[in-house]
Amino acid sequence: MYRLLITDDEPIIADGLFEMFGEHTETVELELYRAYSGEEALQRLNNTQIDILLTDIHMPEISGLEVLKHAKATWPHCKVIMLTGYNEFKYIQEAVRGGSIDYVLKTEGDAKILQAVQRACRELDEEWKLNDLILKAKGSMSVALPMLRKVYLTGLLEGARTAADVTPRNLEQLEIPLLTDRPVLLVTGKVDKWQPELSLSDKELLLFAINNIAEEYLAPKFLIVQVKYESDQWVWLLQSREPQDADALRRVIRGILEMTQKQSYQLLKVSASFLIGERETQWDQLTGVYFRMKWQINYGIGMGREMMLSEYSEPLHSDGVPGKNQFYAPALKQLEAYLESGQQEKFREAMVAFLTGLTENTDGNTYTMQEIFLALSSTFMTCINRSGLSRDIGRQIDLGRCVEYKSFPDWKSVADYFLQLAAHYFELRNQSEFSPYRDVVQTIEDYVHRHIAEDLSLTRMAEIVYLNPYYLSRLYKKLTGVSLTDYVIHVRIERAKELLRGTNRKVHDIALAVGFESSAYFTRFFKRLTRMTPIEYREKSV
Repeated sequence: MYRLLITDDEPIIADGLFEMFGEHTETVELELYRAYSGEEALQRLNNTQIDILLTDIHMPEISGLEVLKHAKATWPHCKVIMLTGYNEFKYIQEAVRGGSIDYVLKTEGDAKILQAVQRACRELDEEWKLNDLILKAKGSMSVALPMLRKVYLTGLLEGARTAADVTPRNLEQLEIPLLTDRPVLLVTGKVDKWQPELSLSDKELLLFAINNIAEEYLAPKFLIVQVKYESDQWVWLLQSREPQDADALRRVIRGILEMTQKQSYQLLKVSASFLIGERETQWDQLTGVYFRMKWQINYGIGMGREMMLSEYSEPLHSDGVPGKNQFYAPALKQLEAYLESGQQEKFREAMVAFLTGLTENTDGNTYTMQEIFLALSSTFMTCINRSGLSRDIGRQIDLGRCVEYKSFPDWKSVADYFLQLAAHYFELRNQSEFSPYRDVVQTIEDYVHRHIAEDLSLTRMAEIVYLNPYYLSRLYKKLTGVSLTDYVIHVRIERAKELLRGTNRKVHDIALAVGFESSAYFTRFFKRLTRMTPIEYREKSV
């Protein structure tokens, strides 16, 4: 699915094209946007990743050619199709020089315009052929960053080095393309799940390919360097090439990462999730932010695939320091992260190590041990309930003991119980790729029914469940057998039928009540699906 922005200062043309593409979902799947002026188009381009721009050339104040230049500067991979009522060579020549891939006369009709957009979609597909990505990945591997560069950056992130080591000379010698006098924004990434047949070299190659996809999008707007800290996790250090406010910065990054997720899955069959830093960070504060984001990406990403999350800062106690449970809280967070992300072996190792050293750390204090037991119980029950597996696990092990501290004679029994509980959890969790998403469909469908007259774009609904829009589209169809777009249309039409049968409201009012912007568009859509106009349906239902 690609995003199409239709721009024309004549509303009848912009609306007509919007409706035309909405009626051709069977031939080209698009998320549609429209603008009625060049200024409105620029605002949309600044706020939303746009893949295809369909714009009139002749518009007052800001022309289509200016919109074209802005689109190419903002989203370099955006394909542009120019519309005009004039067959003038100078405009064609200037449009081509500006990066337009097509030029259509309005007099040529809807079919020609539809064909032009279909060609643009094919162009976008061709640009990201798997062979090209793999070749580029191999090239990147051959000139990979020297080990010294990785050691330097890792030491800086983990606190082994200080901000005093960040000098122009050091960065220049290590070929690190960042500036010492500017803050850095951290973005962490994670491969959600490897295919079991992949070798270590295959995984490395795919990681390079994912990074190349992201850099293709990020490089025009950011200075960027990547540091890999796990076999499937990495962090990007970013600096914006041009000053911009925090909200605009995050919107741009979010749009870029959405496209990275989409291309990674479509072309590499690898799903990835990202966590965007809350704000730009000074060099001397990187360590704290880095460790916090490392935990959060495991905790948050464990809830699903192709997620797009934002970092949050944990508040301190009123005295400005962490609580007295500091010695075991990080270990519990790590255990929860392994549970959520399905890393069974890492969980078992961490769990055994945690329980082995527990008595030493607590000095055997009964109340502290009970507090830790309840914290472990909470961790397990949260993960089990969130995954929707409590009933299935309850058939195999007594979940009631999870809150009965006194039913265990010693900590060895506690350890055995929780390790058995984890084994059942992982076994059932691994049986279904989509088990963490059992509530997503219900959440989305409830939202559609409650907000039927509002924005039900894929982007908006993806924000509700914290998923990438493209992944949500695939996920919903996988779980239900129908596309999310078709479901929204079905709900709106069925609600319209109810209003036509049960009320005397005008067709125009009903159209607005179910989320259509015009009665003409609603009537055409309704007739296409029911073989009757709304008036005919009402008369037949009497």
